[in-house]
Amino acid sequence: MRDESMISCKKYRKYESEKMIIFKINEGTAAFDQKTGQIVSYIKNNKELLKNMPEDPVFRIEFLDGERFIYLDSTQANEIRYAMQDGSHCWTYCFAEGLRLLSYIGMEDGALRFRLALENGPQHKICQIQYPWIVVPYG
Repeated sequence: MRDESMISCKKYRKYESEKMIIFKINEGTAAFDQKTGQIVSYIKNNKELLKNMPEDPVFRIEFLDGERFIYLDSTQANEIRYAMQDGSHCWTYCFAEGLRLLSYIGMEDGALRFRLALENGPQHKICQIQYPWIVVPYG
């Protein structure tokens, strides 16, 4: 049986993986790179509404290390693992010092739902999490 939420498409060749996870949302379609978890496309009424590039992160975390701010994003992960968990697509981003971030994407009541879980190794003081990272055209 073919999983209709996973497709291989020439349109996304610039991304790490050829496998995209596709969600149909009302009249729109959202596509995510299976390898990285990055949103790569959202099309509604035959118009692409995003300008994300492969080098854009999935998320960005800002935390306080003593008196200075440190920024960490998904592109700095030592390892990214993908799996299905409880009906959601899940990516685990592993960083140094035991910091792990889990990103869940799934459908609920006809809407796309994003969820995060942070396993905060040495107890960083988290100031801000930007998730999902979405780039839209200007003008």
